[in-house]
Amino acid sequence: MADGTKHVANVDGRDIRRWEVETRKSFLSEDFSYSALTDLARLALKRTGALVMSKADFDDACVSVTEGAGSESQDPTQTAPTEEPSSALPSEPESASGSGKKLAKQR
Repeated sequence: MADGTKHVANVDGRDIRRWEVETRKSFLSEDFSYSALTDLARLALKRTGALVMSKADFDDACVSVTEGAGSESQDPTQTAPTEEPSSALPSEPESASGSGKKLAKQR
């Protein structure tokens, strides 16, 4: 912030949905700008009660937004990685690949 204070904003789906309502844009189809990233941080700080100020005051006071340590630019629709890998989808047998079925790729 302009006064030197730093805040950590943990953005989640609630903030993304609020951003979509306020901007009338889709998070998934939008080229994401620095302004949108800043606004997501503001919404997360507002939701958690860590910061209470108007959007205009936040825009005036916020001098930078950076991705935090440990962040991996993860798809917000996916769960956080765990130490032990687990599969949400059952493994398909090799013979299913030639059966004409479309198989979902696992990320």
